[in-house]
Amino acid sequence: MAFPIFIEKALGYVLPYAGLAFQATNESIPAIMEGLQIQQGDRVLAVCGSGDQAFAMLELADYVTAVDSSKLQILYAKCRLAQIKRGDFKRFHTLLPHCGSNITYREQRSRYFTLSKLQTLKLKVDRLRLERGDMYKFSPRRIREGRFNKIYLSNLLCYGDYYSRNNTNFLDMLVSVLPCGGLIYTVGVGLSYGFSQEAGDLPLAVCDSALTGIARNTEGSSTCWNPTVFRRVKANLEGELI
Repeated sequence: MAFPIFIEKALGYVLPYAGLAFQATNESIPAIMEGLQIQQGDRVLAVCGSGDQAFAMLELADYVTAVDSSKLQILYAKCRLAQIKRGDFKRFHTLLPHCGSNITYREQRSRYFTLSKLQTLKLKVDRLRLERGDMYKFSPRRIREGRFNKIYLSNLLCYGDYYSRNNTNFLDMLVSVLPCGGLIYTVGVGLSYGFSQEAGDLPLAVCDSALTGIARNTEGSSTCWNPTVFRRVKANLEGELI
């Protein structure tokens, strides 16, 4: 796929990037990886943003689908994926001037994406799908077809015009189609969101306090993020959550 020349070559050209909000994630990549316990066999549905989170997951997971409503963010992520594919790792680490993100985030990216990690990613680029879309409009069938067992939402629940959306119904839908033990990672929200109920008013998901603690400790208190990890559960015959 051919990418616009302003992305591939004119690194100092500012105007085309007016709508590019994220060049590098401002969340802790290790916090996300540890909070979601990303490992071999995982199929992850993720918010795309800069693509950093999806690239990190791809190193270990079997398959990742990254979604963003911004056409420019998806184009940017595709450009970076192409850089990985052709081994242009120096360009992969480059931040464009005057448009989102800063040197702190670039340094975090450089520390995390070592040469070894990038070489592994180069062999797995066909296992990452980058898709423009609105995750709120995904149907349960769409999630099931992806056979996802982990979902990364970033700050989607409190981003943009979140006040006009029904986050409870959205989370209900996501967790209802996850397999037992499936995880959802969110930031910037509290623990008050409700979930679907099974017979006997038992929840389909609970906050995983252990993984939430790990994610928050790794993220640190110097950022505005407050990670929460939810786990899909079910009840045993005694009515206890397992």
